[in-house]
Amino acid sequence: MLFCFISISFITNAQSKIDEVNLLMLKSKYEQALSLSEKLISEDSQNEQLYYLIAILNKQLFRYTESSKAIEKALEFEPNNVEFLNEYASVLVKRNRNVEALNVYQTIQNLDKFNLNSGIYLSNHYLKNKQIEKAKDILLNLYSKDTINPYFTRNIGLCNIRLGKKDEALKWLNLTLKLDSTDVKAYVFIARIYSATEEFDIALEYIQNAINIDPMNKDLYKQAGDIHVLRNHNFRAIPRYLKAYEIGNDPYDARNLGFCYYKIKKFEKSKYYLKIADADGLDLQVKIFLGNVYQKQGAPDTSITYYDQALEIIIPDFDSMYSLYESKAESYYYAGDLEKSIENYLLAYNTDVKSFWLKVGKNNILIDIAAIYEEKLNDKYKAIEYLEKVKNEKITFNDDHYKYAQQHIKKLKEELFFEEGK
Repeated sequence: MLFCFISISFITNAQSKIDEVNLLMLKSKYEQALSLSEKLISEDSQNEQLYYLIAILNKQLFRYTESSKAIEKALEFEPNNVEFLNEYASVLVKRNRNVEALNVYQTIQNLDKFNLNSGIYLSNHYLKNKQIEKAKDILLNLYSKDTINPYFTRNIGLCNIRLGKKDEALKWLNLTLKLDSTDVKAYVFIARIYSATEEFDIALEYIQNAINIDPMNKDLYKQAGDIHVLRNHNFRAIPRYLKAYEIGNDPYDARNLGFCYYKIKKFEKSKYYLKIADADGLDLQVKIFLGNVYQKQGAPDTSITYYDQALEIIIPDFDSMYSLYESKAESYYYAGDLEKSIENYLLAYNTDVKSFWLKVGKNNILIDIAAIYEEKLNDKYKAIEYLEKVKNEKITFNDDHYKYAQQHIKKLKEELFFEEGK
């Protein structure tokens, strides 16, 4: 009888101490709570709940290795305890041991397919790794347990977007907005669907709804600008990009402004924002557009400098190299350096491009080189030499080039005949 009384007293006292630990945790006094927990575990080394508390406290104090050791000890007592397994997985994530964390979360799912933590982690993992059906199955399970959770409905909608199921995606995303009319991501996802189907006005309505909810979210203004750019309304994109830039002073937003101003031929403003975007000097497209701006403004030497800087960035994007060599050739032509112009045209011509349009464009390069020899260097033989290289490969554009080249060769040969006959 005395033994039973002592045992009950000990258990009651131990529980009282654990309650004290919990109270210290609630007050964010983690060091004190950990010190007390370690004292208690030295007195009761078989208490799995104490190991669990020590794991949580060490994690709060960023001592992830110690946290792992403690939760592993708790799991020795209860290897299928889902609460312990969730804590263990979260610590593994903190330690960047993601493969092990994934395995633990999969174990949790096998034990409890409705478990929230493992379900969210695994569905996000599958989404990132393009295993969309797996992600969707997990989310549908979670939704069946909690049908008023907008996080589940929104991500099911996202899965359907990735699967190309527009109507299903809209169904789930509209359900999300019924559950939570302030879900900004749902508005954005719907806008992307309508933008992809070129229903731009509807897409912009949804983005505007999102802006009304979160007016300081610069990404929303940027997305509105992107939609305007997609429909080639660069002048309408500019106020949106300006607002994004005003909120964040992000060089990427300056980049967008520089591109839009260039496309509406406001070259000074384009140059202003492109130079801001060029702060780190590593953005290929910014370099190219700066080169284009200076070429349009009649400063070919400066444009060549930017094209050269762009070529230093490219490794080994042959399509971009082709375009840059062609742009450099044009700038050298405007600068009056015809030899360098021809040299860069030939560099473009000999670049192994992948784009269909650039392959077709090689005929244009041959025609441009021929024009330089004919009109500037007065060398009709060289002009004919390059015109004879123009190909005809059963493509409409090539056929037009080929016909032009053949007619011009005939014209030049006639002129040479009469010139040499004099």
